[in-house]
Amino acid sequence: MIVFLFVCNGGHMSRNLAVAIVGPTCSGKSTLCQLLETRLSGLLTLSADDYYLDDRSFPYSGQWRNWELPECIDYPRLFENLEQLKQGRATTGPQLNHTRHSRELILLQPKPIIIAQGLHLLNFAECRDLFELKIYLDIRTQTIRKRRIGRDPQLLSYIDAVVLPSCEKYVSSARLLPGVHIVNAERPLQTLLHEVFGLILAGIADAKKDLV
Repeated sequence: MIVFLFVCNGGHMSRNLAVAIVGPTCSGKSTLCQLLETRLSGLLTLSADDYYLDDRSFPYSGQWRNWELPECIDYPRLFENLEQLKQGRATTGPQLNHTRHSRELILLQPKPIIIAQGLHLLNFAECRDLFELKIYLDIRTQTIRKRRIGRDPQLLSYIDAVVLPSCEKYVSSARLLPGVHIVNAERPLQTLLHEVFGLILAGIADAKKDLV
């Protein structure tokens, strides 16, 4: 594990690094973040999945409630939490309890590196500047379909009718934004980890230069 020491002032970080990891469903966002947590000390991960709203409010796409839309997630709250953490302030945010299938409020403590991962993090122009580093995990449509069917084989109709069109409409455009690092997520996981790890190291180095 690599430990990073950041300059502190009055007990608070004078600079931290906020990283957005975005990409289609099944591009490896969650797995990548879990691996990064084993490599980096002083890392906090925020997952957009923890910020889902009540699914009874989700609009229908045909016969299906559409879970793939930006408005299904409480992004204003996620961005508010991120902004507070970047300011070195503890805050409370939701966390999914997989055992109870419910969301609970937990205390989030600021860390030198804050990673937010989700489908639509870069859809909001007014919030993009919260991130010093933006990473898009790029995979082909056929790979998305194959991986998602492997995960949810009983939802084939939903995947074809809702997931893939929503991904094309709401997620893939993030790869075209200026300043976004596009990473090929179809390669072996360790290769993907190595590249993203390198981008974060470079981002930390740039953050430290800004302190001088």
